Amino acid sequence: MTVKTRLFMSGRSQAVRLPAKVRLQAEEVCIEKLGDGLWIQPEPSLEQNMGDWLRAFYNSHEPFPDDFLVERDASPPQQRDWS
Repeated sequence: MTVKTRLFMSGRSQAVRLPAKVRLQAEEVCIEKLGDGLWIQPEPSLEQNMGDWLRAFYNSHEPFPDDFLVERDASPPQQRDWS
């Protein structure tokens, strides 16, 4: 789908008004220059990026104690034929 729109100045920055047909569901975007063109992708929110979410979670919570799961009775790994 090709959509035409206008460029405008917002302060000292150039901006693009995105028509409703191509609106992005994001608060931030990543822009990559490809030759004379631009590739614009939505930056996933923290809730959508599991790695960032986990980092934020572990940084905001107490670490697990050293004896966490020490008494866990895990069965040994099963022997498998991978041939």
